[in-house]
Amino acid sequence: MSAFQILFSCRNALDVLGDDLDGTLPAGRNLALRLHLHLCRHCRDYRQTYRTTTDLVRSLKEESGVEQSETLSEEMIRRILAAVPETPTSSTAAE
Repeated sequence: MSAFQILFSCRNALDVLGDDLDGTLPAGRNLALRLHLHLCRHCRDYRQTYRTTTDLVRSLKEESGVEQSETLSEEMIRRILAAVPETPTSSTAAE
Protein backbone atom coordinates (compact mmCIF):
# COMPACT_ATOMS: atom_id res chain seq x y z
CA MET A 1 0.00 0.00 0.00
CA SER A 2 1.48 3.34 -1.01
CA ALA A 3 1.44 6.44 1.17
CA PHE A 4 -1.15 7.95 -1.17
CA GLN A 5 -3.52 5.02 -0.58
CA ILE A 6 -3.16 5.37 3.20
CA LEU A 7 -4.41 8.97 3.16
CA PHE A 8 -8.19 8.73 3.01
CA SER A 9 -10.31 11.71 2.08
CA CYS A 10 -13.38 12.42 4.18
CA ARG A 11 -15.50 10.97 1.38
CA ASN A 12 -13.46 7.73 1.41
CA ALA A 13 -13.86 7.51 5.16
CA LEU A 14 -17.63 7.94 4.95
CA ASP A 15 -17.86 5.33 2.21
CA VAL A 16 -16.44 2.61 4.48
CA LEU A 17 -18.10 3.45 7.83
CA GLY A 18 -20.69 0.70 7.48
CA ASP A 19 -18.02 -1.94 6.92
CA ASP A 20 -15.99 -0.48 9.79
CA LEU A 21 -18.87 -0.75 12.24
CA ASP A 22 -19.74 -4.24 10.94
CA GLY A 23 -16.15 -5.33 11.50
CA THR A 24 -15.79 -6.36 7.84
CA LEU A 25 -13.34 -3.68 6.71
CA PRO A 26 -10.12 -5.22 5.31
CA ALA A 27 -6.97 -4.57 7.38
CA GLY A 28 -5.33 -2.07 4.99
CA ARG A 29 -8.47 0.04 4.63
CA ASN A 30 -9.05 -0.23 8.37
CA LEU A 31 -5.59 1.24 8.98
CA ALA A 32 -6.26 4.05 6.51
CA LEU A 33 -9.59 4.82 8.17
CA ARG A 34 -8.06 4.84 11.66
CA LEU A 35 -5.36 7.25 10.49
CA HIS A 36 -7.95 9.52 8.91
CA LEU A 37 -10.16 9.43 12.01
CA HIS A 38 -7.16 10.30 14.15
CA LEU A 39 -6.58 13.42 12.04
CA CYS A 40 -10.16 14.47 11.30
CA ARG A 41 -12.44 15.54 14.14
CA HIS A 42 -15.39 15.99 11.76
CA CYS A 43 -15.25 12.38 10.59
CA ARG A 44 -14.85 11.16 14.19
CA ASP A 45 -17.99 13.09 15.12
CA TYR A 46 -19.83 11.78 12.07
CA ARG A 47 -18.77 8.19 12.86
CA GLN A 48 -20.11 8.53 16.40
CA THR A 49 -23.41 9.93 15.11
CA TYR A 50 -23.59 7.14 12.51
CA ARG A 51 -22.96 4.50 15.19
CA THR A 52 -25.54 6.03 17.54
CA THR A 53 -28.13 6.19 14.76
CA THR A 54 -27.59 2.58 13.64
CA ASP A 55 -27.70 1.39 17.26
CA LEU A 56 -30.94 3.30 17.82
CA VAL A 57 -32.55 1.91 14.66
CA ARG A 58 -31.43 -1.61 15.62
CA SER A 59 -32.90 -1.30 19.12
CA LEU A 60 -36.17 0.15 17.80
CA LYS A 61 -36.39 -2.68 15.30
CA GLU A 62 -35.85 -5.25 18.05
CA GLU A 63 -38.41 -3.62 20.34
CA SER A 64 -41.07 -3.37 17.63
CA GLY A 65 -40.35 -6.76 16.06
CA VAL A 66 -40.34 -5.11 12.63
CA GLU A 67 -38.10 -6.77 10.06
CA GLN A 68 -36.24 -4.47 7.68
CA SER A 69 -34.74 -5.47 4.38
CA GLU A 70 -30.94 -5.27 4.44
CA THR A 71 -31.05 -4.09 0.83
CA LEU A 72 -33.26 -1.14 1.79
CA SER A 73 -30.89 -0.26 4.60
CA GLU A 74 -27.88 -0.30 2.25
CA GLU A 75 -29.76 1.81 -0.29
CA MET A 76 -30.63 4.36 2.38
CA ILE A 77 -26.98 4.53 3.46
CA ARG A 78 -25.87 5.06 -0.16
CA ARG A 79 -28.36 7.93 -0.55
CA ILE A 80 -27.25 9.57 2.68
CA LEU A 81 -23.57 9.29 1.71
CA ALA A 82 -24.33 10.64 -1.76
CA ALA A 83 -25.87 13.72 -0.13
CA VAL A 84 -22.73 14.43 1.91
CA PRO A 85 -20.61 17.07 0.19
CA GLU A 86 -17.00 16.30 -0.64
CA THR A 87 -14.71 17.70 2.04
CA PRO A 88 -11.16 18.69 1.06
CA THR A 89 -8.56 16.70 2.98
CA SER A 90 -6.20 19.68 3.21
CA SER A 91 -8.45 21.30 5.82
CA THR A 92 -8.46 18.15 7.96
CA ALA A 93 -4.67 17.96 8.08
CA ALA A 94 -4.53 21.43 9.62
CA GLU A 95 -6.55 20.32 12.68
